[in-house]
Amino acid sequence: MTTEKRPNRSIKRTVRAILTVFFLFALVIGAYFFIQYRQQQNALAAIKDLDLVAFERKTLISSINGTGTVQPAQDALLVWQTNGHVGSVAVSVGSQVQQGDLLAALDENDLPLDILQARMEKLNAEQALENLESSSALRREQLKADISAAQNNLKALTDELALLQARECSSWRLRNLQTNLEDAQENYRDNPNEFNLRAVQAAQSALDFCAPEVIASQTSNLEAKISLQQETIATWQSDLDKISNGPDPIEREKLELQLAIAEKRLASQQITAPFSGTITSVSAVQGALVSAGTQAFRLADLSTLQLKVPVSEVDIPNVAVGQKALMTFDAYFNQTFTGQVLEISGAGENQAGVINYLVTISIDDGQAELKPGMTAGVVIQIAEKTDVLALPVQAVTNKDGKDIVYVMRADKPVPVEIQVGAYSEDQVEILSGNLEEGEMVVLNPPTSVLDRFPGMFGNR
Repeated sequence: MTTEKRPNRSIKRTVRAILTVFFLFALVIGAYFFIQYRQQQNALAAIKDLDLVAFERKTLISSINGTGTVQPAQDALLVWQTNGHVGSVAVSVGSQVQQGDLLAALDENDLPLDILQARMEKLNAEQALENLESSSALRREQLKADISAAQNNLKALTDELALLQARECSSWRLRNLQTNLEDAQENYRDNPNEFNLRAVQAAQSALDFCAPEVIASQTSNLEAKISLQQETIATWQSDLDKISNGPDPIEREKLELQLAIAEKRLASQQITAPFSGTITSVSAVQGALVSAGTQAFRLADLSTLQLKVPVSEVDIPNVAVGQKALMTFDAYFNQTFTGQVLEISGAGENQAGVINYLVTISIDDGQAELKPGMTAGVVIQIAEKTDVLALPVQAVTNKDGKDIVYVMRADKPVPVEIQVGAYSEDQVEILSGNLEEGEMVVLNPPTSVLDRFPGMFGNR
């Protein structure tokens, strides 16, 4: 009996083990499918909450972003141009001034030497200009008298030259004159008295009168005198021609320049407004000793404000004068200001290793609210493309190096590969891809959820 029961017990244990294995396997399978079901339900629930956007045609505006600072259209630091003590200060911070208004001046009782010299030069120039007409008339008469006397002298020299050139002595006369000189010289050597000396001098004069070499020398001297006299007459005549109808224009211009230089030097004792605006800073103090280059005032034209924006060398080729710009300020965060590009600097500046070019932008509105020094976020609209298929940039994601969007088809998001084109601030152009205009695209696709079920939503 005992021997027969043992095989039955063994069989029963085996069956129980098999049943236990099947039960555990079924439990694992059930748990697996339950987890899959729950994950699918969670994913489907997440899909129901997806934000969607229509794939449609739009106007795409490409732009460059930057940060700029509000600055006056005109801003000048005014400094002293000479030394001295400050005599009077006519303005204070906030004063409104017009171009040419006196802002400050040096003490009249303690002016530097260069200012005093300038005053004397101004007086001399003014007096010379005042007397220019009468002095020109006097000079005109003097030149006429000089020219007349010189012409008379020239005629006398010319007549003398003509007589000299007409002088001619025969050879026998020259021999006689030479013999007479030699005899006179011999008599003087034998008996050196006053009578014989005068005889030598007379014989020498008679010989010189006919000697060819003496005549040639005298002719050369007369010709030189005649030439010099002719040049002098020509110079005087030229001077007379310049003032024949009034003062010499060049002389008047010289005096006017001397006067302008003197007045310019005198102006350095004062500081005047170079343009109309508002005094934003005052450093000049009455009685203070100043020197050339000492800061006195800062003047700004606050009626016209502009924005200065540094743009990198990579983006600057796309910026052009006249492009529209949008500006936002922290102080007015709910307001957008508009303007346009007025100027692009010709030379770049190195800032932390980056070359930037300064772009000046007008501010079309809000001049009363804005203040110099305020910082603005700037969007320069560099290009505009109309009627292009576009999506918000948040709809495009990158997977395995490819641009992807998720398109809703049969209530399920389907990944579609696309090719992007131009960008704007928040939109991107879609050049190609397997999607149709009007289809709904997932905005901000939750790829962390979608990637957990790569086969759930089908293939592209």
